[in-house]
Amino acid sequence: DGTTAHKFGQAQATLLPGANRGAEVVAIVPATSMSWHEVRLPKGISVGSPRLRQVLEGLLEDKLLTEATDTHLALAPSPTGDTSWVAACDRNWLRNHLQTLEAANRPVNRIVPELAPGGERLGVHITGEAQLPWLLANGGSLRGVLCVPLSPGALQLLPPLGAVDQLDVTAEPAVVESAESVLQVPLRLQTRADRFMEAAQTDWDLAQMEFASTGWARASKRAGSVWRNLLYGASWRPARWGVLLVLLANLIGVNALAWKEQRAHEQRKQA
Repeated sequence: DGTTAHKFGQAQATLLPGANRGAEVVAIVPATSMSWHEVRLPKGISVGSPRLRQVLEGLLEDKLLTEATDTHLALAPSPTGDTSWVAACDRNWLRNHLQTLEAANRPVNRIVPELAPGGERLGVHITGEAQLPWLLANGGSLRGVLCVPLSPGALQLLPPLGAVDQLDVTAEPAVVESAESVLQVPLRLQTRADRFMEAAQTDWDLAQMEFASTGWARASKRAGSVWRNLLYGASWRPARWGVLLVLLANLIGVNALAWKEQRAHEQRKQA
């Protein structure tokens, strides 16, 4: 339903659940495979601009660790003040995975990052395996996304957690002991499936420029996303209840009117 993780597992692309009609396939790029850059875009440049790629390459030429031509760049869905965040990952790596899913008849509708910058609360997420836990962080006063192996030294890259007013600390079950011993703050359990579900519910779509859908495919993808949000999105729950109450009231009214008309008809027959 797009809001709750009912099943979670790993498989080769050909063994993944089939993409039934109306289902959305979302590809999630791991935080360890991305870098983030804050840029100030010239006026008139946005996600759909023909010159977007050229402008981003010029702005990030000295900031990327690899050649800009080998890097996929994607702009944030909405700017943060005068600046915008740009996501970067390996272009060939992403293309190969998308082609694998396409060949397995699981074409991707959207591409989202596992974790993105922004948010009022500082979020700290401990993931990975018991032998090698990772610390992921975003939001609050943190610029970008922090992604480092969990260690006491990694805490030096964060503001003092005990002094942060709005703080959300999560840990996967496999690494909760390591998280408690290093962080020394209250935390809540969160499975990887739940974190992926949160990522899929964001407005992000890294399928831009050469990976962007065009024409009918883009319109269909947008319509499907809106329809799923209307049916299952938490923000639309009051509206769904309102529509249900209106329909119920109309149904009661129609039945009452029918009963009244039938009774009047019977009275006329008796007269």
